[in-house]
Amino acid sequence: MRNYVKTKDGRNAGNKYGSCGVLALAAIKGMRYEDATAWTIKNKMFAKLVNGEVAGMDIMKGGGFATFKKLGAKNVTRWWAKSWKSKETPDAQILKHMTKQGIDELGYGRMKVETFAKKHPRGRHLLVTTNHALACIHGEIYHNGGKWNFTNQLVDYSVEF
Repeated sequence: MRNYVKTKDGRNAGNKYGSCGVLALAAIKGMRYEDATAWTIKNKMFAKLVNGEVAGMDIMKGGGFATFKKLGAKNVTRWWAKSWKSKETPDAQILKHMTKQGIDELGYGRMKVETFAKKHPRGRHLLVTTNHALACIHGEIYHNGGKWNFTNQLVDYSVEF
């Protein structure tokens, strides 16, 4: 796990207030921390602000995952366990309700962050787990430098850039 997101003065950006989504976005797009923060605020994707910095990214508040399309997101997948696949309700019908959130497809076979990274050795992905966001860039996890290890968390959503 690495964190290479820099501030405008060249320091490593840290997760001060719960800005993991901002840090993941900055890593994926090669942005400075301040630029990713400004984009998040402009698009109203923050839970709250603390000292002018994002304290928690609220994706649904800002228009859902479709907002990431402004930054070049190609595909958003909602991951579920294989056993959740419904025989009565086709995926198309489920997706009809999820398109408001900007979700493009359903994935069955929910996996841990570490497994996702191994299965995606190429590409840039924003991974959303329970109360956390990370970047997966060419099979490597870019984390916000916190002391916790999130590789065992399950991926709920992946946004491919």
